[in-house]
Amino acid sequence: MQETKFSSTILERVAAKAWPGGLVTAVDAQGASGGLAILSDARAIQLNNIQANKSFIQATFHLSGTNTHGMITNVYFPQDTAQKAQILNILSELNKDRPFPLWISRGDFNMTASTEEKQGGNSRANSDGNLLKDFINNNWLIDIPTSNGLFTWTNKREGLQQISSRLDIFLISDNATHVGGEFTASILPFSGSDHWPIELQWNRPGNHLKRPFRFEEFWLSHPDFEELVKSTWINFTPTEGTKMSKFHQKLKHLKGAIKKWNHNTFGNIFKAQAMLSAEMKRIQQTIITSGRTEELTKQEQDIESKNLERDKQEETLWRQKSRIRWLKNGEKNTIFFHKTTVQRRMINNITHIKNEQGEKIETHAGIEGEFINYFKKAHQEPNINRMPAINKLLKNIPRIITEEHNSLLIKPISLQEVEEVVHQMKEGKAPGAR
Repeated sequence: MQETKFSSTILERVAAKAWPGGLVTAVDAQGASGGLAILSDARAIQLNNIQANKSFIQATFHLSGTNTHGMITNVYFPQDTAQKAQILNILSELNKDRPFPLWISRGDFNMTASTEEKQGGNSRANSDGNLLKDFINNNWLIDIPTSNGLFTWTNKREGLQQISSRLDIFLISDNATHVGGEFTASILPFSGSDHWPIELQWNRPGNHLKRPFRFEEFWLSHPDFEELVKSTWINFTPTEGTKMSKFHQKLKHLKGAIKKWNHNTFGNIFKAQAMLSAEMKRIQQTIITSGRTEELTKQEQDIESKNLERDKQEETLWRQKSRIRWLKNGEKNTIFFHKTTVQRRMINNITHIKNEQGEKIETHAGIEGEFINYFKKAHQEPNINRMPAINKLLKNIPRIITEEHNSLLIKPISLQEVEEVVHQMKEGKAPGAR
């Protein structure tokens, strides 16, 4: 909550009536203006290491019953540009060496990052926009778009006098995808203020959904991968089924072999990187305290080499997932590829749909069921004889396909044609993908 205009004592009294058991962490208002507060449920989340002033409240959080820890920041920025810059610098310093990677920041930043985030009034981009964009980029943060609108503040006037801006936003660290679940933001209706509240939903699935198999481009960097594919394909020969069925069985068998090989060879590259970093820290600390030896130098060089290889693999992984084609590997673009991937997933994320009765469906199971039912109905064949209608329609369609054309269309596909099509595909792309 921002601009509460109350003291923490009054907020605690109000919260006790509206939310029994709720905890209030607050900065008192100064007269009839200002004030910040975080209301939390102690049964679900614990806040610690709280730092606060009139512009922000920051704390570490722990979700009860889980291993999830992170940082949470609630902000309320002043009008003055110099003060905004000072607060952003303080937040950057506070979180530069934060104890947990996950960082969620929310509040009234009182500035817009682009001209699209303001409607009416002075159409020029405000002078604070670059401050906010630099803060987001330098701290590896992602601006969560609201799903049901853009503007969060209005001057409550009409016609040409109306001004609307996007002043309230949610920012999360770009490693949020590793924590699990999906983050979505929306604007809530409220008539008592010139700001609309915004809500961040963190859908943390209890049961992990089965992920589809996807070819990872960085597998090609391993010297044993090509031989694995060849030997697995040659050594497995299905004995039953049609040719297409046998082909499908061979693909399925190959998929299983690759998944097992990937788990044993690469594992989780993010966990492996963390382990390498920890090992490098241990070696360098030993060098600091005990001095450099030939063995320690060799270990250090070995870790550096492995780190470099893992960095290349991570960059290739995020480049493939980002679907960016105009940047190349090897140019240290991992951060850009990662942020692009996360932002695309958030934009493409389906948070709810409406069924045929106009009812809002928000659960994953409900949305999945609606999609299945829709396509089942769409692809059902009515139990009628369609041939008379087809023949009538064909009589009115001129025949422009010659026998020579027809022979070319129905002739068996050659291996050479398949190879030509595969070689024409863009690097790292699947058939049919752009």
